[in-house]
Amino acid sequence: MTNKYYLFNVLAILLIFISFFPGINNSLGYTFQTTRIATVSNAATYGSPRIGDQLFIITTVQNLSPQPMNFSYITEVFNEQGSVVSLKWFKDYLKSMEKRDLSNSWIPDMSGNYTAASFVWKDVTNSEIPLSNSLSIHIKVRQ
Repeated sequence: MTNKYYLFNVLAILLIFISFFPGINNSLGYTFQTTRIATVSNAATYGSPRIGDQLFIITTVQNLSPQPMNFSYITEVFNEQGSVVSLKWFKDYLKSMEKRDLSNSWIPDMSGNYTAASFVWKDVTNSEIPLSNSLSIHIKVRQ
């Protein structure tokens, strides 16, 4: 098993665990605050997105720490069976009290019901340190 594949599987399992047990998030003292999650697509004026539409999973994040901080923004999309169909992340930086909208894109290739979740962690390689609560949104993709 390659290191990248192993990291993907471990990260997916940890994200699923934290998603299904949100009480874990509430007991931690966070340095970041996530206040909303939404999706935006070119189908917004036509109703729910269709197969092949590019969706942007957007989360509003604020650094509550008095110090500037590096972080990893992670989005994960699950299908109706609970399988991960998309897992993306990037590293970024926020100044103290800075607030910003972050996004990752996803293009659905099948119709159905999905759940998109977003996470802010210290680093994807140091996954035991969430910096904020996780948020999720349900997405219905049509033909």
